[in-house]
Parts: sequence; C-alpha cells; structure tokens
Amino acid sequence: MRLLFLVAAVTLGAPVHAAGWLEASPRHASLLAPDDSPHVGSYHAPVEPKGSPHTPRYIAHLGVTFASAFITIPVGQVLASLIGNLSINLIATAIPALLIMGLVAPTLTALSAWLFGNMNFFGRDDKPYPFVVPWLLGTAVHIVALILGGFAGVSVGVPASLFLFALADGFAMSGVTVGFMHLLQRKPVQAQALPSFVPGISETTVVPLAVSSF
Repeated sequence: MRLLFLVAAVTLGAPVHAAGWLEASPRHASLLAPDDSPHVGSYHAPVEPKGSPHTPRYIAHLGVTFASAFITIPVGQVLASLIGNLSINLIATAIPALLIMGLVAPTLTALSAWLFGNMNFFGRDDKPYPFVVPWLLGTAVHIVALILGGFAGVSVGVPASLFLFALADGFAMSGVTVGFMHLLQRKPVQAQALPSFVPGISETTVVPLAVSSF
C-alpha cells in the first residue's frame, strides 16, 4: 500500500515540478547575440564623400608668384653675366648665358606658383593647377621683356635699371603665369546623386574615382 501511495505521489508531483521549471526558465531562446539581431526596416545612410581641399585665393597666389619673380629675375641676370665672363669663347659662353637668362626666372616663378597653388593637393591626382602651359607663356613674356630691356639699356652694372626691370618683368610674368593657371584650373570632381524610387531608401551618391584630362 505504501509503495502504491509513493508511486502515485511521484506521478502527480512530476507535472507540478515540470511546470515550475518551465515558468522559471526563459519563455524563448535566441541564437543571435543582441548586437547581431536584425533590425527590420533599418537603413544606414551613405557617408557623404569628403570634399576637395581649398585652393589659395588669387591675390595671395599672385603675390607669392610676384615675389618669386622679383627675386629670380636679378639672380638669372647675375648668373648669366658670370657665366658669360668665364671664357673668351663667344659660343661656349653665350649659349649657356642666354639659356640661364631666359629660363631661370620663368622656371622658378612657374614652379613656385605651381607649388603654392597645389600645396593642399600633394599626394592626390586631382591637382587643380597645371604647370606646362603657364610656364611656356611666362617664359615667352620674360624673353620679350629681356629684348625690350636690352634696348632700354638694362644692365647688371646699373642696379637701378635692374630693379625697375625686375618690377616690370616680374609683374607681367607672374600675372600671365597665375592668370593662365586659374584660367586652366581643373575643377574638382562633383558627386552626383541618383534618386531612389523605393520607399524608405534614400538617394545614392556616386563619386567618380578618376578623371582624365587632355
């Protein structure tokens, strides 16, 4: 009789204990971590692409270029005079002297203008200001100024004439160099937005990765 009562008690008590265990345990289990659970309907907007760096203002660009021209013009004249007096051989000294006189000042002027204008774009392929065309035009202006200065009697031995020549030639050469750099300035790449026709999805931003200039 006692054995029958014990079996009945265990049989009746088992569902009670099982119900208590289920009540104490979580009602549902998730196989995903809290951070891994999907967010239905969520959307991450695209990150706005970084804009291009700023270019220097025209007045500052012209001022730096003029300072470089004003310094390098007398330097080119003095170097050409020194080279021309190294030997009595006219051909051996005239050609290097003429090259120095005609190329030193415009090359250093265009280089300083190019470096200052593109100083925020080093390491990038989209530099805004070109070098070759402004350098060629600045060299042409400098050669014309040298011819006119020769007729006007500009000489290294007359510092006042060289000073005035450096002012006039420096202003003309730097103006042409910087002017054509800004005239031929490459515009920064513009991002384009493609509209979305799907509800809840914003527009797509497209940025070209490379630009070819001819």
